[in-house]
Amino acid sequence: MSKNMHTLAATHDAEALALTCALVARPSVTPEDAGCQHMLASLLREAGFEIHSLQFGDTTNLYATHGQSGPTLALVGHTDVVPTGPLAQWTSPPFEPSLRDGKLYGRGAADMKAGVAAATLALRDFVRAHPQHPGTVALMLTSDEEGPAKHGVVKVMEWLAARGEKLDYALIGEPSSDALLGDQIRVGRRPARRRHERDRLAPGRGPAGVRLAALGSAAAVRCMWNCGSSAYRATLRIPTKRVTRFILQRRCSARWQRIDLMKAMRFSLQRRCRCMTSKAARARTT
Repeated sequence: MSKNMHTLAATHDAEALALTCALVARPSVTPEDAGCQHMLASLLREAGFEIHSLQFGDTTNLYATHGQSGPTLALVGHTDVVPTGPLAQWTSPPFEPSLRDGKLYGRGAADMKAGVAAATLALRDFVRAHPQHPGTVALMLTSDEEGPAKHGVVKVMEWLAARGEKLDYALIGEPSSDALLGDQIRVGRRPARRRHERDRLAPGRGPAGVRLAALGSAAAVRCMWNCGSSAYRATLRIPTKRVTRFILQRRCSARWQRIDLMKAMRFSLQRRCRCMTSKAARARTT
């Protein structure tokens, strides 16, 4: 990497850290936004984004777009955080961002104000570099992800549908890596029976998910959370190395064989679901 690239990367890192700290300093406990979205909207408005601040019930939502045509890629996130719990158990105040040993501490630093800051700056920098880009890029934020989630993304999607708009692609910056940045690929959504995610399923080391290995547990068999519904695909989490091996194992000696990875993943998951269903049936009969 050239010296200029190192300088540019350091500048971006510093800006992302500063923006994350500014967000962490705002006590946006669900469904409060505490001004986070207003700050981000101001930043994107200066870059030429069209800003829509959408209030549904007690929830604040932001939809910012740049572009006039499809397809539309949205970076999606939330500005609300869970309650702090007992303040006496915090080493530093939860809404005073603290840097210690190269790490940032504060409520919502990981889930997910760092991701929101990175998404916002990425969109701004992309539009600055490519002002006439094809398609549309968007930022969608809500202040009701950690709570009931009744007036957040669901309502924004209904608002978009009423306007005749839709999202073609969405990227969510939730913290989902395991040991290294980007070492996990997640396809799908959270479990349909969300309350069981913490109570009855074995959690992965990622902050907001359940490992695919947990699908074999008796609790997962009882819940069947991973099978999805007619409206949503099932949740799937696969380590990147396994995906790489999956592709390489299907490489023909004479030519490359084109593999529909998504179909193969869904087939594997459906087969596991059928196996789990039969296990559950046998358990009920014994």
